[in-house]
Amino acid sequence: MDANGSKLFIFGGYGGDKALGDLYTFDLHRSLWSKLKTIGQSPKASVPMKIILLQLMSGCDNSEPTENGEKGVAFLHSQSISKEKVNGSTNLNSEFEELRVDSEEVPTPCVLQLEKHSAALDLLMSCGATKKVDEVIKVKKTPNSPFKILKEVVATLLENAGLPANRIEQLPSRWERLGDIIVLPVTSFKDEVWNSIGGELWPLVARTLGAQRLARQGRIAQTETRDSKLEILVGDDGWLRMAHLDCRDQVVVDLFAGIGYFVLPFLMRANAKMVYACEWNPHAIEALHRNLCTNSVADRCVVLEGDNRVTAPKGVAHRVCLDLIPSSECSWETAVAALRDEGGVLHVHGNVKDTEEGQWTNHVIEMISEISKSQGRLWEVLVEHVERVKWYAPRIRHLVVDVRCRVSQR
Repeated sequence: MDANGSKLFIFGGYGGDKALGDLYTFDLHRSLWSKLKTIGQSPKASVPMKIILLQLMSGCDNSEPTENGEKGVAFLHSQSISKEKVNGSTNLNSEFEELRVDSEEVPTPCVLQLEKHSAALDLLMSCGATKKVDEVIKVKKTPNSPFKILKEVVATLLENAGLPANRIEQLPSRWERLGDIIVLPVTSFKDEVWNSIGGELWPLVARTLGAQRLARQGRIAQTETRDSKLEILVGDDGWLRMAHLDCRDQVVVDLFAGIGYFVLPFLMRANAKMVYACEWNPHAIEALHRNLCTNSVADRCVVLEGDNRVTAPKGVAHRVCLDLIPSSECSWETAVAALRDEGGVLHVHGNVKDTEEGQWTNHVIEMISEISKSQGRLWEVLVEHVERVKWYAPRIRHLVVDVRCRVSQR
């Protein structure tokens, strides 16, 4: 902005979604806006400009009057502070000629970006102007990183709990995302003092990092396979149990893959050789592909779009995951058909009344046995494990029964 007598020359502006490169003049005495039309190269709105008024014809008696009877045409010289180069050469000069615009066509009120302390600001304030938040700067402001946000909220928690502020150094700067679970490194939050505020801390960390579940990597065991375990901090441990399976050299079929809640632990933690992921929701499939690529395991997963009763492979699986609640019974025949001739394991999910767990388990075994016989497979079907994942509703549990199917020894 620059001032000359009773006129303010104003460059820039904000149109609601982007910065503008308009140039206006405002007559303080007449309260009249005029828009200046650019001749030649105009400055960019994103480049800081120093606008200098050049009175080339001001007050000359022989000048031509404007439509309003005024004499004189104002020209401006603009100089880029950063001396931006245009077509290989430094662009320092631009000219503008005044183009009168009817005041009713210029939207009001006008929002101007000014220095905090300037003569132009003082002049406008004396005429009744008000200060507003600079939306351009607000839009362009670099968002805080997840680590910075995490550091701020945990620091506040430490202060409120009266704990030493230097414990903030134990926050992780990196973590691993697997679907909707965040896995923290083993070195994070290692001091025992964190356990005293764990009830508040872990849900806070999960929310801050945008995860529904939170886990921490365990230390590597000094064994031949150098296994490590995860400590679940927020959420149920159904995911964790799948992650602890040893699926090396195994093919897994997930009949209800979703965005990859079990697909990712099978691939990344259980080290499955291949996972066939069946899903018919296009939005979930898009997220699944994104999660597979983000975690660099897309080469070991085949995504099958559509009804799993049509798309699921047959005779290939060592394990089949039926992670659908309240019931996955609609795809039990598909799951049996997906197993190899030698058999395998079915992870069957379901919501069950707490008083009917035994009855439901027996029903699963009976139905899987009948289905396998109808498909010409003489298998022995038995329960290996029943996992009580969580309470789904009052007196309703989410259960997973691991059903082992193997060739009968009779």
